[in-house]
Amino acid sequence: MLNSYESDEVRMSPELGGAPVVGQTLVVLGDLITFKVTAAQSGGRLTVVEVEAPPGGGPPPMHTHVPDELFHVIEGDVTLYVGQPDAPSRRRLAVGESAHVAGGVPHTFRNAGHRPARVLLVFSPGEPMERFFTAVGHPIDDRRRLPPVDLETEVPRAFEIGARLGMQLLGPPRSSHKPKPNV
Repeated sequence: MLNSYESDEVRMSPELGGAPVVGQTLVVLGDLITFKVTAAQSGGRLTVVEVEAPPGGGPPPMHTHVPDELFHVIEGDVTLYVGQPDAPSRRRLAVGESAHVAGGVPHTFRNAGHRPARVLLVFSPGEPMERFFTAVGHPIDDRRRLPPVDLETEVPRAFEIGARLGMQLLGPPRSSHKPKPNV
């Protein structure tokens, strides 16, 4: 039986990501994603990744996906946006703070600081996000030599791949999105 996030076409499509390896790092829309626990290791129950986001970094403006998502800030601080894209609630998360977003709820986050932020993300179930990251991301071997990222090209590609995996990527590309500051 297929999960709600996959169809025969998606499940059998080799260009829609494969199984990641623990320790594998990808550049995904300008952020570094490192796999810490894979769906294969957890019997499909979850995936854990560490995201290193530069100042202003984070995923596309707002998105939804089937998995629940837990955010835990390791370094820096991030602003979590949750709810309708035109009026999301905002919550600042500092080092050591965590937040949960249920599957299907529009959300995103931004590195609100002036230094890179590191965030541990836990997705349950894990496989849908693994497939997205491995399909959209670019593998790297050396963190000192990152490939250039053209968001004007990469974001529309991520939207198309995400849609094929059951995600909804909402709003304009990140390069033209400037969230309103917290008041």
